[in-house]
Amino acid sequence: MPEYNGVENRLRSSLAPVDKPAVPSLDKSQFFAQSAQAEDEGVHLVASKKVDPGTFIELRRNLVTTHGVVIEVRSDGTIVSLITSGELWEHAPSDVMFAIPEFVSQEDVTRCGTAEPSTDERELSSRITVLRHIKAAEKTMEAEFNKIASALDHALAKTKLNSREPDTWMKITVTQAARLITTKRAIPPITLLCVHKCLMGKPKMFLADHRNYLVTQTFSIRPPNEIEDIETTIQMIHRREESLKEFVAKARTLITAARSRPPSTEGNPSVSPNAAVTFTAEDQVFIRFLLWFMRSYRKIQKDPLVVPTATIMKMIDLYPDQRVDSETVHKMLIEMGVLPPWDDLVKRDADTLVDATYIERRVPATVPAPPAPQLGPDEFYPYDIVESIRQDFGDMPVYVIDDINAKELDDGLSVEPVPGERGSYWVHTHIADPTALLHPDHKYSRHAHQRVQSRYLVQESDPLLPTSLVMEGMSLGSSKAATKVMTFSFKVNKAGEIGDYLIRPGLVRNINICSYDDVDAALDTRVGLKTYPFGRKSPVMPSRDFSKTQLDDLRTLFEIGNRLALQRVKFGTVVFAQTLVELTMVSDLPQLETNRTTPSFFSGFPDIDYSVRHSDLYEWGAHRIVSEAMKAAGRVASRFFRDRGLKAIRRAAAPMIVQSDDDLKYLTSIRDRNGYVDYTEALKLGVRVPAAENTLQPKGHWPLAVPEGEGYVRVTSPLRRYGDMVAHWQIKHALLSTLTGKNPWMFTDQWLKDLAAEVVLKEGNDKLLQKRNVKYWATKYLQHLSNTPNGRTEEAKEFLGTLTAKPIKAPTMDTYRNMLNTRVIVPELGLEASLFTPKNVSPEIGESYPVAIKDFKLSVNPDLLLEVRK
Repeated sequence: MPEYNGVENRLRSSLAPVDKPAVPSLDKSQFFAQSAQAEDEGVHLVASKKVDPGTFIELRRNLVTTHGVVIEVRSDGTIVSLITSGELWEHAPSDVMFAIPEFVSQEDVTRCGTAEPSTDERELSSRITVLRHIKAAEKTMEAEFNKIASALDHALAKTKLNSREPDTWMKITVTQAARLITTKRAIPPITLLCVHKCLMGKPKMFLADHRNYLVTQTFSIRPPNEIEDIETTIQMIHRREESLKEFVAKARTLITAARSRPPSTEGNPSVSPNAAVTFTAEDQVFIRFLLWFMRSYRKIQKDPLVVPTATIMKMIDLYPDQRVDSETVHKMLIEMGVLPPWDDLVKRDADTLVDATYIERRVPATVPAPPAPQLGPDEFYPYDIVESIRQDFGDMPVYVIDDINAKELDDGLSVEPVPGERGSYWVHTHIADPTALLHPDHKYSRHAHQRVQSRYLVQESDPLLPTSLVMEGMSLGSSKAATKVMTFSFKVNKAGEIGDYLIRPGLVRNINICSYDDVDAALDTRVGLKTYPFGRKSPVMPSRDFSKTQLDDLRTLFEIGNRLALQRVKFGTVVFAQTLVELTMVSDLPQLETNRTTPSFFSGFPDIDYSVRHSDLYEWGAHRIVSEAMKAAGRVASRFFRDRGLKAIRRAAAPMIVQSDDDLKYLTSIRDRNGYVDYTEALKLGVRVPAAENTLQPKGHWPLAVPEGEGYVRVTSPLRRYGDMVAHWQIKHALLSTLTGKNPWMFTDQWLKDLAAEVVLKEGNDKLLQKRNVKYWATKYLQHLSNTPNGRTEEAKEFLGTLTAKPIKAPTMDTYRNMLNTRVIVPELGLEASLFTPKNVSPEIGESYPVAIKDFKLSVNPDLLLEVRK
């Protein structure tokens, strides 16, 4: 193998010749026999989801693919790997596409060291040993690849891929694809690795999950119509057909005309057709092709749309020196009148690709309470299965406190003193009960499993459950009749300690709906933690009146919230505070017809309330009342499962990691009374906050002051989170089992474990989507203010001229601009941004710099580009 000999020679070039160590050859059974899947149900997807030292990996970065072995995983998550060329690469975990654990011994890995270059003979010898294993594995893979690829192509041709509906997306995992060519119970990693490479090499049909591929090993399969559009476009470009030239000429005319018209941004958004131009069938193929191109991609696959898109843009020749990316193409389609100027590129990206992390599994068999029959996916529970143990709270007041515009009202609070225990109270947290109707195998439950949670975007929301169903008796206050709830009751003493608890199905009647503003006005607990720097357009509702009894209850609940919060501070938690942007779409966006044959004229811009809040807003006033009660409910729910020896999906978070005891003392000393510290203070000290996790064990949750052994189960938002619905089903089943003496377990431990992992992925994806969606609209709104010649521009300009920025990361070199790029927080806007400075100016973390907006990046990953204000 001359390539390997060259690597060995390079490694040894700086040392005197020595005898080569004896290295055992790679045992083929190691590569073929390791089980990547222990069950037939497709639950376990890959050889390994963990990347530990000694793991064989396929590594992809910027379209460079290589193999290696992990040498070290650093505390910040950075991985150091020895790759095929003999180099040590530092890379992110997300660059790993495939992993086979325990590929080489820990002893060999440890001896490799991490110096680059190394001058230690033992380290070099160990690296050569590891390289020989890598090369042997690659040789084995090369021998198997063609055979597996041919078998897979043949098997895929027999599936329903080609017979599906023309606009239907499908998805497939590497394991599912491998099952098409093998009947082995335990699929060998070499088979999975080759199948993975086969699918990765067909990007025209298979799109890899670009966010969590290592974990999901999932590909979205393009619809036949989209594949046809891509192939047709590539052929028309290759042949330079007349239809391409006509489309380019039409696009140039539309773009040039749009640039010559003054911007029309006044008033509500409106649309009118441009009847002077018609898009032919061929034009629409090109337009659809460009829309497909605008999806977000990580460079883990070659994009077959890049070169054709670049060719079209070069022919149009109106975007010189601009990158061929989603932002430029989006701008081009807006100027052509295909898309409105308020089109949301982030949402478009999310809508176009299916949820590639959704892994379909059978719902485990439920154990309904006798004599309830087994129910089909279209059937609700025919009666209340927990009616015999449902507690009627009679006329006890229930306070539902939420935002003015909230629709899914899923929690309310009641309070009553504990007889004979002065200063102690029972707090009853009443939670909406969708499981009173829905069984786990209902079609709405299945959909909720697929979605995992409601998705909230600036311009719209995608609810977990159908709105009509929620508003017909599930949402608190949506019915005049008594409302079914799950009630989590806990006793709080004078010191704010949670003692006894009781969980039961409940029935509430006296529901009092009020807004946070209502309660803050009544209790005089308003604080200036939320501002509207560009004015507020949505109406401010007048505060409602409360009776003396209601005021007394609310004051008691507020006092209890203060007690619980004080206990959290005493626990020693430190929570990091920063400002965050919140946007509310005041005006409606017009709907565009699909398959339009003409471009459009667009005018107006949506009214948006741009607000900035401190992250500790929920530690004050009415927000504290609700948040502390919800946290307490999650704690007692975990106690319920722990005390009965039952597994449940718990949320856990380890304490922050500090460099020294002195740093911890300093952070503790500068906390405010709610335990908050400015985020940049922690960054200056190099503090790291471990990511939260889902676990079946009652682990601690340090930010919430939940001790180890107690745990925290999310149960307070079943109208918005599927995991909360699962917890409710489990609780009901456990309560009924005490009456029937039957099995208290409703779901298997493995199913819960898989669901916990699935929830983490989907919630992470939704969180990223929602964060980018808010930032996209915030950036577009700021651009609109900067470009609008009238309205509030003067006030906006004055405000935008006073911005400051605090660096949150060390600067990196932007080779495209030949400047330093520093990630910063802009407190006045509640946004993260990029600050560009000359190469000799390196901003320091935590310091404050006066800045000005330089440009707006409106891509799938939007950003605000800043420069130091002079």
